[in-house]
Amino acid sequence: VEVFEAMLQGGFEPQESVLTALVSLCADSKHVLLAERAVAFSRKAHGRVLLPLYAALMKVYGHARLWHKTCDLYEAIKKEGVALDTVAYGALIKAAVESGRHDLARELFQESGNPDLLNYMSLIRAAGRERDLPKALR
Repeated sequence: VEVFEAMLQGGFEPQESVLTALVSLCADSKHVLLAERAVAFSRKAHGRVLLPLYAALMKVYGHARLWHKTCDLYEAIKKEGVALDTVAYGALIKAAVESGRHDLARELFQESGNPDLLNYMSLIRAAGRERDLPKALR
């Protein structure tokens, strides 16, 4: 984080694609602070965050098993009017299930309009955790 801050103070103004690559590289090392700082910089510098950068941040949170943080991104994404793709919906649905926010998982599934097999599996997992077999079979 210190090196990133020093680069910014030195006048480096990374494009969104560079920030997306940086955040993606943070996933395996679970460097959440650097990823969040890069996203914050993008929001401040460009006035918004695009889907690829959000998707990269979801990947970082997923690797770090910070499911609640992934779910919390959904409100920011909606507020900024970013259109989600199938992969982003899948990541959000999985995070909602893993964090116990099953109503959010169902809401996202309905909103996605894409009956993707992985999303169905996430909803079945949520119903199982709720011990609601009929819900899992609907």
